[in-house]
Amino acid sequence: MIYLILNKNVTINCMSNLVLFHKTQELNIHTIRKLLTQQELNTSMKVMDLKITEQKQCIRCNYEGRVFMNDSITKKFFAIIAIILIIFFAGCGDNGVSGGNYGNDNDTVKVWDGTIDVSWYNTNVERDTFFITNGQELAGLSKIVRENGITFENKVIILKNNIDLANRNWIPIGDNGVCFSGIFEGNKKTISNLLVSNFIYAGLFGYVNGINAKIKNLVVNVTEITTEILNTRGYAGGLAGYYYSTSSIENCGVNIKDSVSTSSRYSAHSGGLVGSVGDELT
Repeated sequence: MIYLILNKNVTINCMSNLVLFHKTQELNIHTIRKLLTQQELNTSMKVMDLKITEQKQCIRCNYEGRVFMNDSITKKFFAIIAIILIIFFAGCGDNGVSGGNYGNDNDTVKVWDGTIDVSWYNTNVERDTFFITNGQELAGLSKIVRENGITFENKVIILKNNIDLANRNWIPIGDNGVCFSGIFEGNKKTISNLLVSNFIYAGLFGYVNGINAKIKNLVVNVTEITTEILNTRGYAGGLAGYYYSTSSIENCGVNIKDSVSTSSRYSAHSGGLVGSVGDELT
């Protein structure tokens, strides 16, 4: 028997024969109306337009709220369900990670020319959500954090396109004392050809620090990350050199072409995803 589990607020409109079962006993129309009045059945479903006609197509509901359908309406029912599922999943893509989709073609790749654009932020600094569409704007994020001390705490940055950093020496987003504290939504996009050298905190992000700071739904393709720090510790990771947050990294991946490495006379920390995580990371 085919059945569908109903939620509490589902309404059944039935113009054909309706037979209700209370536990294991079939109820007549008078008993059904009495039960509905007493709201014994309303804990799991609400039935309207109750009507008894001759025996034809039949929908039967038991006390737990399951709807059983006979073969004469099964095909129509599942045809409708199939159409709904096709429409729903037609808009879902996959780029190696799961998560939100905020527009633009997943195949679009913006190649960074080495310049910096901060206009996306300066035009409306009071916004809670900002969109980054190319490498110039991504480099602008690094500049805003490192030079202006804007941490983006309680703000969301959404990446709208795949970005090719073209193996230009990248300045990581955030540093010790001027960290990134916002939410970076990668939007299932890929940042490729990342090249970083000679930063204490080296990676796409240098230093991520904040209670709600988070990076999610992002793939980073690393060419090479190297640091040689003599007088302090060094941290190197494809996604972030140092990550200190109560919010976990979510649905992110790093592919490394050459290497991610750091060296120091004190201590060196390197990893594929992050170089080091803080004690509060969950």
